[in-house]
Amino acid sequence: KQWYQRRVRGAEQQPDYATDCEKYFAQIEQNRSGERKQKALPDSCVSLNKDECEVYCDDKGVFYDILMTKIDIKIRSHGLYNFYKLQLLRNKGKDIYILLNKWGRIGDTGQHQETPFPTLEECKAEFMKIFKAKTKNDWTIDLKNFVNHPGKYRLVNREWRYHDQFKNIEYDFKADEKPSDMDADVFEVMLESTDPRCMRNMLVDDLK
Repeated sequence: KQWYQRRVRGAEQQPDYATDCEKYFAQIEQNRSGERKQKALPDSCVSLNKDECEVYCDDKGVFYDILMTKIDIKIRSHGLYNFYKLQLLRNKGKDIYILLNKWGRIGDTGQHQETPFPTLEECKAEFMKIFKAKTKNDWTIDLKNFVNHPGKYRLVNREWRYHDQFKNIEYDFKADEKPSDMDADVFEVMLESTDPRCMRNMLVDDLK
């Protein structure tokens, strides 16, 4: 806020950053409420070509795609910051099902394992078994009844993870830009570090 106000010091009208923020989020909500279908994509670590596999979606439109985290700052000197991802994938060409397990420390690439199953039911059963072991919750369709348990993984909101979430959402932050009295070098650093496109791309990458 202070930097934003400093950039337009001396201007007759102070910037209305709260309104700008509301407009930007209104665009996000409008984009999300459209008729487009959210879609889970296979994780980038999958060995199959992306055109050869897809995340399994049941007849109710639910993707078998879960990202979980477990954080405990009291464990060891650096704390515990772990993620665990489960995906049920279908190999389109061979019509077999693959269970993807991916785990590691948040921020790292982590490790993964791909386990093939001859039938969908066997793969779903293993998916549900691991989900319950990690969260102490039964797999449910809407997951609205999910309960957080001490020492177990917690869900990352899937609504914000789907990869087209921020597609074509733009906002012109420079439309009403006023001259700044900052040092030129400092000004350039501030522009780069607060670039909304950069922040958006980093957020999307972290949630994949």
